[in-house]
Amino acid sequence: MEADVDDILISDSNSCTGIKLSSGVMITANATVIATGTFLGGVIYTGLRSRSAGRIEDTSKHQSSLASTIKHHFVTGRLKTGSPPRLLSSSLALSKCVLVFNDAIPEPFSFISNKVWLRPEHQTPNYHTIINAEDCKDLVESTRDFNYHVKADLVFAPRYCPSVESKVERFNTSNFAVWLEPEGLCSELVYPNGLTCTMPEYAQERLVRMVPGLEAAEIVQYGYGVHYDFVDPRQLNTTLETKSISGLFLAGQINGTTGYEEAAGQGLVAGANAAAIALNLKPLLVDRFSSYIGVMIDDITTVGVVEPYRMFTSRAELRLFLRPDNADNRLSKIGFDLGLVDSHRNQLHLDDEEVVDELKDFVTSYKEKGSYWKSVLPFLNIDSNRTLAIKQLLTIPGVEMSQLYSHFPPHLLKSLNNRPLLANRLMADALYESSLERQRKSIETMLTDSEVRLKTNINYSTLGRAVTPSTIEALKLAKPESLMAAKRIPGISTSALVQLMQLSR
Repeated sequence: MEADVDDILISDSNSCTGIKLSSGVMITANATVIATGTFLGGVIYTGLRSRSAGRIEDTSKHQSSLASTIKHHFVTGRLKTGSPPRLLSSSLALSKCVLVFNDAIPEPFSFISNKVWLRPEHQTPNYHTIINAEDCKDLVESTRDFNYHVKADLVFAPRYCPSVESKVERFNTSNFAVWLEPEGLCSELVYPNGLTCTMPEYAQERLVRMVPGLEAAEIVQYGYGVHYDFVDPRQLNTTLETKSISGLFLAGQINGTTGYEEAAGQGLVAGANAAAIALNLKPLLVDRFSSYIGVMIDDITTVGVVEPYRMFTSRAELRLFLRPDNADNRLSKIGFDLGLVDSHRNQLHLDDEEVVDELKDFVTSYKEKGSYWKSVLPFLNIDSNRTLAIKQLLTIPGVEMSQLYSHFPPHLLKSLNNRPLLANRLMADALYESSLERQRKSIETMLTDSEVRLKTNINYSTLGRAVTPSTIEALKLAKPESLMAAKRIPGISTSALVQLMQLSR
């Protein structure tokens, strides 16, 4: 069903027992997931105009009761984000812009698919243009006093998706890039990526017309900013269930993150664990050495956020291990054991692993002299007398596995033709073998730390001089469940870690 939620229901024993709709209807549940996005206490701004909403076309007034309840039970803060104006595609002079083609062979997200449904030639292209930074600066500075979103300095915006106003302040460059992205195959709207702004509408008109190709652009919807409430995510367990109210799960921007993928990952974990409570099943637990979702959840629940959190590969210590091509190998068994992956998909995963194991054995065992390999690949600069396996050749720049397919047994070639993405995984494993071995040893150390469980009912004030008052507050909020989680709290000392382990015995 679809309805406006007015509030959540909380029992005297601090359990969430369901929701209350704006119509007054109560719906009871053993577990509830809140994914409010930017609607919790949301206020949108264009220039100095504002109104209660989480998106330009919607209202969030009906969530005032929920916002009050959340603030009563949790430590909360405010964050902000923005959106660029939307343009009518037929009003753009795209001949003045640079045509940017998409991937010649689009790669599907799911390992169970070998191709996407859309033919490459039917993809909608993007266009690239620029805007003069000095012209932007003059416009931004002349409208600063009429731009409340920018003046709200104590409310933090996403660092890695800066608005025009932020770019003027932060970057010393002659031009800013603008990417013109169609909003859909059948949509007439264009999303000008790089023109996020919250200045008054008349100023947005001037801004858009500064861009080559957009001199006569028609603005269908003006850009705007939104301020919204979020819950300090250190008040969550790694299942995304709140520590103070059982049966209540939070996912997405309410946890201080930003971005569709970040929200989707949390929604998967929170939804699976809410269902696990309702069905009395084991929880879904993902850690930072099994997935990027695990890295994100560990980061926000342990360290917290001071600005909207984005997931980057650089946040992971084991990023050579956490690759798209081996995601099914890392996570399929976890999903299957919890009923999140069906038997058909799991069998595909098992079949692939069998093929990968056989391929690894083959490329390791098939060896020839360097003189022979040079006759096959004349560009090779190797010792003619040295014996090399195919796996060693794959680490040489310029060598592709397909160049060596004539040496593969027919049944393995058939498997690679049926599952071409397996070749990417084999290449990556060969190329990064020594680094992956080091990362496996790091995983073993991290696993040891994660297995050292800490009590969460410790009186952290008894740690005394071992920690600063600010670290004690961080411990009270995070209540680390393992030694690894405690180690990642800023300011934590070795002596404090020892005391935590002693208090947990």
